[in-house]
Amino acid sequence: TGLGDAQSDFDVLMASGALPAIPGASYAIFHNTYADVAATTGLFGLIAMLLGVFLLPLRAFVRQLRSGVALANSWFALAGVGVIANNFVFGLSNSWLHLRGLPFVLLLMLVLLSGASKAGHSGSDASASSS
Repeated sequence: TGLGDAQSDFDVLMASGALPAIPGASYAIFHNTYADVAATTGLFGLIAMLLGVFLLPLRAFVRQLRSGVALANSWFALAGVGVIANNFVFGLSNSWLHLRGLPFVLLLMLVLLSGASKAGHSGSDASASSS
């Protein structure tokens, strides 16, 4: 009926018979992060989540990988791309918004972004001093 009330929509669908009422089952969460965000925050929220959680960090990691920094210094960026890809695919089949591991994943991405940034600066300093 509107943003943020997906649970009441599920209840209406179960009462009307459009969704099967399974004893003990709950339709409290979507099993797709993107459908969950779109249903609870709308298109603006979905776009903001995609930009903030996936596209902007991915852009920073890819920029770091393309900067010519030595491979030994770019493992932060490689790990960051892996974390983003993992969460993007996982979000297709489950909603990580309701899992307790989300703060850890976001902290991990922040640490990897910080490490990639520092590795990029130390790599550019080393290449500048060797010239």
